[in-house]
Amino acid sequence: GTYPEYTGHLKAGGRVTVTFNDDDTFKFQYDVSGLEANCSGCGIHIHAGVSCATAAEVLGHGWNSVVVQDLWTTAGGAFYNSDSSGSADGYFETFNGFGYEENKDHAVVIHIQFVRHLV
Repeated sequence: GTYPEYTGHLKAGGRVTVTFNDDDTFKFQYDVSGLEANCSGCGIHIHAGVSCATAAEVLGHGWNSVVVQDLWTTAGGAFYNSDSSGSADGYFETFNGFGYEENKDHAVVIHIQFVRHLV
């Protein structure tokens, strides 16, 4: 669903698939539309929260600070580039210090330009 308190006109939809390796690194694959057109270096990542009902439940980036630094950044590869119709598909590989069970059913947040939240 739409990020709490987002009041814009965009309605993102699509699919995100996360495939884990034996060492808990994972491939984060996305195929989404309804995004801001030509959004370059826009964030997409797993959050610590498991619900998008309220902003307080979404929480921040989901990562284990005891094990790794926050890699849910553009520098960490966690971003998408949308085309002129507002669609994006691609993937990146990362490690957030958690395995499958700790990531399962968590909120995925898609950002638009200037760090605003969309979904």
